[in-house]
Amino acid sequence: MKQKIKLVHFIHGLIMGGAETLVKEYALGIDKNKFDLTILCLNRYNSPYEKMLEKQGIKIIYISDFLTFYERKNIFFRFVNKLQRYYFVRKILKKLQPDILHIHLLLNQMVLFSALPKTTRIFYTQHHDFISYQKEYQQDIRALKKLIGKYPTKLIALNKDMREQMNRFFGISNTVILNNGTDLERFKHIKTKVQIRKELGIAQDAFVIGHIGRFDSIKNQTFLIDIVAALLKKKPNAFLIMIGSGPDRAKIEAKIKEMKMKERTLLLSNRTDIPDLFAAMDCFVFPSIKEGLPVSVIEAQFATVPCVISNRVCKDVKISDLVTFKSLQEPISAWIEAILAKPPAEFSVNYKDWDISIIIKKLEKLYEQ
Repeated sequence: MKQKIKLVHFIHGLIMGGAETLVKEYALGIDKNKFDLTILCLNRYNSPYEKMLEKQGIKIIYISDFLTFYERKNIFFRFVNKLQRYYFVRKILKKLQPDILHIHLLLNQMVLFSALPKTTRIFYTQHHDFISYQKEYQQDIRALKKLIGKYPTKLIALNKDMREQMNRFFGISNTVILNNGTDLERFKHIKTKVQIRKELGIAQDAFVIGHIGRFDSIKNQTFLIDIVAALLKKKPNAFLIMIGSGPDRAKIEAKIKEMKMKERTLLLSNRTDIPDLFAAMDCFVFPSIKEGLPVSVIEAQFATVPCVISNRVCKDVKISDLVTFKSLQEPISAWIEAILAKPPAEFSVNYKDWDISIIIKKLEKLYEQ
């Protein structure tokens, strides 16, 4: 019997963000007869993704479980935690001896410190805007350069522009594109708008604006609240659903209170019924300051929800006529006009290139090469 390929996916944790969702989909869909998979995480969050994967028998190792002072937050203990993280990542990777280590997000320095055997094959997926990554995370990108020099390395981009930027910066020509796919089966049997609104306690005649994303300043969610606050003056039945979690949640809650929108807003987190939640929406709004390729916008189109999104989002995300790009420099009135515009009477959505089962097969071939 052919020996399985030992594969490790390395990520900060399994909160319900874009990169984390992709790792979750990879872990569920990858051929377990070919690959012996382990997910290595820095932090344990007790999230639905963790429970889902553990229930399916996916091996997950959390570095935070080994830290002496994980819950202690002052400067000294944070420093000790950082040192311990480097030590335990190195120790665990040496024990796992992966044939392939697939890195997600800003973890290249830890991998470099781990001094893996030179036969280890490195995969790295760039999940966000590469130009910003160059400017803001110089230590991590220097570590990635060194990894490319020491190990057989395959870089993965989310779109053509990102691939060209990465090839040019690293002086290579073999960066590949893999779309951020999703499980299309989840969109075939969803609840009706009446059902899901009843469950959420939203009036059936409400005009519902939806948003999915980590609560973080880069997602520009305070601007979204400003848009809906202005929309409420024109359309009093407007209602906002925001789905996510993250460091800016308290800031978002304070903004909602300041704009007197508490009765017209619903904040949800740790939801695994995203297709059903799309059914409750009349328009999906995504005003990010910068973005790679957000799977939530792809999924909104699968759910046939009109989308109004920032022109800072990668243009490849437009896979149907349901998407309208708006500049962040335009007035709020222009955003409201786009939100209230009627969607096209007829449209088609490009499903094939975003089917996660097809994308996983492409990834498996890259691994096997």
